[in-house]
Amino acid sequence: MTTPPAQVAQAQGINPAIIEALTNPQATPQTQRIAAILLEQEQARQNALQEMRLKRGGSRHQLGLQKSQLEVEKPAQPSPDTCRQVGAREVRL
Repeated sequence: MTTPPAQVAQAQGINPAIIEALTNPQATPQTQRIAAILLEQEQARQNALQEMRLKRGGSRHQLGLQKSQLEVEKPAQPSPDTCRQVGAREVRL
């Protein structure tokens, strides 16, 4: 069973009316040109969104790496549980 192009387009986030206009043999050349322009615009928008998602994901990854590096480089701060009073002065274990 073959899936109609409009359903495939919709699954990919493209307006199915654009695909229908492109594949309709009764559509005028002007309608097909407009549909082709709209398809290009939609694909460009989707590409831009994808790039933005990749950059955002990459930024999060970089921040995570930087945080991990800082945690490794920074000496561990003792918790209050590791400190005790010895006489009048505080000693950290």
